[in-house]
Amino acid sequence: MKKIIFIISIITFALTSFAQDKEISKSLGNEISYYKYTGVAADTLTSNQDTIDVTFAVLLSGNISRVAVKSRFDLVAGADTTVSIGIYGKDFTDDGLNTVVSPVVSSAITANNTIIITESARTSTIASYASTTAGYNSTTTAFTIKQDTAGYKYYPADSLKVPIITLTNAAQTMTNAAQTITENNLTWRRYTIRYILQGNDSVGTGLKLDEIEIKLWQN
Repeated sequence: MKKIIFIISIITFALTSFAQDKEISKSLGNEISYYKYTGVAADTLTSNQDTIDVTFAVLLSGNISRVAVKSRFDLVAGADTTVSIGIYGKDFTDDGLNTVVSPVVSSAITANNTIIITESARTSTIASYASTTAGYNSTTTAFTIKQDTAGYKYYPADSLKVPIITLTNAAQTMTNAAQTITENNLTWRRYTIRYILQGNDSVGTGLKLDEIEIKLWQN
């Protein structure tokens, strides 16, 4: 009996020695591009729960060109710490995550109600290209006017002769700068915000995830 209890204790200790992850799933309504989630007591990043994934399912008909997330934190036991925040996207529940915003480690969070904004680029990618227009040559050959000896007897023959002239326009090449605007396409059916505790001053302390706001912009 003592051996069984000892084995159970070892297993329990092993399970609790590894940091656990937490997943939260929320769904935005049809054609809704903003959502606010209020955290609960269990939404706390500690050494025992160092990762929280918050996934928002969206139902927007247009392409999404920008994503922004506002996170608000409180301290646990007054210890300052840092957190990594990244935004990822996928279409189906069993798909792998695709990076929308690469994770960034925050500076030390030393006070309650600390707000961190995580967002994709505001500007679109602009690619420039050149269009070339070739010039042309035009040649005009003059002609000779001869006297109508039958109708104008008083003019000497060939007195109205016009010299032959060739006009040549120099070839020109005009290069016009142009721009093609390619909108950011960050369209996914699900967006996951991943919070990972990076460091803390006291073992067992960390951050309380109080609030998350997500905003999506369409083309």
